[in-house]
Amino acid sequence: MTLFYECDYPMRFSYMLFLMVTILMLVVLMWKLILGKHSKSGVIACAAGLMLTLGVYSVLLDDHIVPQDAINWQGHKAPLPIAGLWLITAVIFLGGAYAILLCHTRDKRKVTESSIKEAIDEIPMGLGYFRQNGVSMLINRRMAEISEIVCGKVLMTFEELSDMLEGRSDWKETEDVYRLPDGSACRYVEDELVTAAGERFRVAYFYDVTKLVRRKKELDAQNEELRIMSVQNRRLRENVGQLAKEEELLFFKTKWHDTMGEGLTAIRRTLLASLPENETDDSLRSLSDAITVIQRDNDDSDQRRVAISF
Repeated sequence: MTLFYECDYPMRFSYMLFLMVTILMLVVLMWKLILGKHSKSGVIACAAGLMLTLGVYSVLLDDHIVPQDAINWQGHKAPLPIAGLWLITAVIFLGGAYAILLCHTRDKRKVTESSIKEAIDEIPMGLGYFRQNGVSMLINRRMAEISEIVCGKVLMTFEELSDMLEGRSDWKETEDVYRLPDGSACRYVEDELVTAAGERFRVAYFYDVTKLVRRKKELDAQNEELRIMSVQNRRLRENVGQLAKEEELLFFKTKWHDTMGEGLTAIRRTLLASLPENETDDSLRSLSDAITVIQRDNDDSDQRRVAISF
């Protein structure tokens, strides 16, 4: 089994470099464990690994550095096999790397003030918490942008925000919707938050309703178009009904005209011509039929009008 001091210089240098990297990684891990307030067992395990690697490094340091004036220098001849050193150090390195990844994952999941602020900044609405005296305690990025637009500064009090909005009547589209100079439409809401300890905070919200306002205007425009089309259709139906009545009246007039013409022709022939008795009877019968048809048509027309009216 080859010992450390029996290896050539490149092998010893490579291992010492890897050992230094492992020591630095354990130092970083120790720092994260202490600051992150992790379990004591993890801190103790990291400290043990760090002490072990530092001890190995200090022991092997004399075996690695060869004096320039040495002829048959053998160092301390620490009986440490190079294969075992590589294996132990690799296990410590992999364990430390895995522990760092776990710490990073836990830190990302851990709820802290910075994580809360980051989460609030990602909310697509203006959000601000104020103390009872009106001093701002926490505002997100969108609220900071709105406050700078409204008040000309990022940090503002609750009263300044309310007073400034009340004075901006030209921004109002509805009772609680404001059209900001940047083109966005926001709905402003005031609320109160009470914690479990009974502490009260005043809350201001700015909901982005730009898309809703635009869609409402589009819907109103479509409703107006539908209303106009409905009026036009109603007028068209009225015109169609009036046209049908006129056509019906024209038909009756034409029919009456033809019937009266036949009757008058029969009378004229009776008066002017010396017709036999049978032809005279036929002419009078034609006139009587014409009068009967006119009377029947008048009665039918009256009945249709009564039915339509009901």
